[in-house]
Amino acid sequence: MTRLEEGTGNIPVKEIDFHDIVFTIENDLTASGINGNMKFSYNLPLDCMIRGNATLLTGMISNLIKNAAIHSGGTEMGLDLIVESERYYTFRFYDNGTGVDPQHLPHLFERFYRIDAGRSRKVGGTGLGLPIVKNTVEALGGSISVHNGPMGGLEFLFTLEKWKD
Repeated sequence: MTRLEEGTGNIPVKEIDFHDIVFTIENDLTASGINGNMKFSYNLPLDCMIRGNATLLTGMISNLIKNAAIHSGGTEMGLDLIVESERYYTFRFYDNGTGVDPQHLPHLFERFYRIDAGRSRKVGGTGLGLPIVKNTVEALGGSISVHNGPMGGLEFLFTLEKWKD
């Protein structure tokens, strides 16, 4: 994570097909079991080409999935493309779990932050997954926010820069 924070300009980026990254992660979910008992779905266009780093993007999406599986208490999670501008794609990662109390939302991207430290120790986790997600998005030139979804659970909205030749 320190390398992400300090090396924003030194991260190798290239043209990445984000649909292919997520497709591969979805195929690996069954074998790895990182999604627990939650169903993962996605709605991304084919050839969703972004400026990125495959290793960092795979880790970012995996961290969002792990976080939802461990902490949400939900049964479903997903990733959708919701807005496309000339320069950016905006994505939504969501779950249908319980969400969090509003006072915790501003702290979810802080290192080692845990909503319920006792519970987190029981279910595992270091409190670094969501900070890694945020630092990855920002290192790739995007932005990210989180809020409770209208139907429950958390919604992460993030932007990633489109690939331009």
